[in-house]
Amino acid sequence: MAVALFGWLDSGKPESSAAGKSLDGPAAPSGQGAEVANPDPVASTESGGVKGNHQCGKVRSAGAVLWTPCTLVNEDGTASFLVQLTNTSSRPVTVEVKLAYVQSEVEQTCPGPWGRPGRVTLPARETRTSPLEACTAPLTPMQAFQARGWVVPDGAAQWGYREHSPTLHVRADGTAMWSGEA
Repeated sequence: MAVALFGWLDSGKPESSAAGKSLDGPAAPSGQGAEVANPDPVASTESGGVKGNHQCGKVRSAGAVLWTPCTLVNEDGTASFLVQLTNTSSRPVTVEVKLAYVQSEVEQTCPGPWGRPGRVTLPARETRTSPLEACTAPLTPMQAFQARGWVVPDGAAQWGYREHSPTLHVRADGTAMWSGEA
């Protein structure tokens, strides 16, 4: 199945996303109250919600946008770390987003544009999700993984509360298991 990815600039016109960027990212801690500094003007999204073997965290709000970080187990032995955004307004809304993941208690930065502050404009009453390839990691045996996200209204001076997906544990044999399945 092919999926077209689009990003929205402040003009509201779609622009094709850059695909195939490196998925390696250095570990970097982030503070909850860190300042939002010069967010990227665009971050691509996919239409609709997360499907497949996934779990999402508590739903939070940033103005009219409801959001939740999600972890998805892929068939190729990787995990995708995502943020799902739903615009509850009858008008387009722009938010600032940042996505990371935690691997065995160490925060890992997702590659840009999702790993650094970026703007996403959501059409009225639509749900969008960060691209599946935007932030991935191999499922390493005997390690645990969680998506970590921040979403704030456009123009916010500081990042608000961060939220996590439920924890995904990888057993010694490589079997992925959600924290509630033990």
